[in-house]
Amino acid sequence: MNTTGGLLMMAQSEEKELPKLIKVFDTEGNLINEFGKPFDFKHILMNRMGNQYEFAVDKDDCVYVTFMHQNRIEKYSPEGELLWRADRPLNYSMEPPKNKGKIEAKGGNQRVFMPKMNICSEGISVDHKGRVWVITLDRQLKEDEQVRKQVGMMQMNGQRSMSVKLEGNTEQTKTDAYEIEIYSPEGVLIQRIPLDHFVNEIQILKDRVFLLDKERGTKYYEYKIIEN
Repeated sequence: MNTTGGLLMMAQSEEKELPKLIKVFDTEGNLINEFGKPFDFKHILMNRMGNQYEFAVDKDDCVYVTFMHQNRIEKYSPEGELLWRADRPLNYSMEPPKNKGKIEAKGGNQRVFMPKMNICSEGISVDHKGRVWVITLDRQLKEDEQVRKQVGMMQMNGQRSMSVKLEGNTEQTKTDAYEIEIYSPEGVLIQRIPLDHFVNEIQILKDRVFLLDKERGTKYYEYKIIEN
C-alpha cells in the first residue's frame, strides 16, 4: 500500500523565496532533505491556495505530486530529483484569478477571504505496477454542486481556536464532473475513467481502489482493478 496525503502551504508573510514543497525528516525530527518548487503567484493568499497539493509515495519511496490549482503532475526520486512532469488538456482555464483574496483582522478575530481558483485535481495514488492514478475534474462544479468550507479562527488570552462549517448541498452525491486519469510509470497518459459521483481522495490497496467523498456524508466507494 502506498502512502498518500495533502498539504497546504502556510507562508505567514510575503517571502523573497518560497519554501520547498516537500520536507523529509528522520525519526528524531531532524530535517534531512527538502525538494519541490512551488509556483510564485506574487501574493501570499494566492501562494497558499495555488500551491495546495496531494501526494503519494510508492514502494520504492518515489514521491508523486498533483496540484489542486495547477495543471501539474510530478514524480520525484527518493533523493528529491524531478524525474518527470506532466500536464493534460483541460476543458477550462487554470489562469490565476484577478481577485487575489484578502485578510481582515479586528480585535481577536481574523477573517480570511481566499481567492476563487479553479480546481483540476483532487487526489493521487500509485498501484502495484507503478501506474499513477489522478482524480481530475472534467469540468468545474456547478453552483448547486459546490460545498464550501467556512473556517473561523479566534485568538483570546494566547489561545487560538478554529471552527469549520460546510455550506452547500451536502445531500447531492451524483455528478459527471470527475474522472480518473491513469498514467504510465513514465508519465504518459494511458486511460481516462469517468465517474458518476463526487470524490476528494483516492487510495489503492492491491487490486482495490478506494475513493472518498468527505464533504457529503463521508462516503467510500470501492472499485476492483481488472487487467485487460
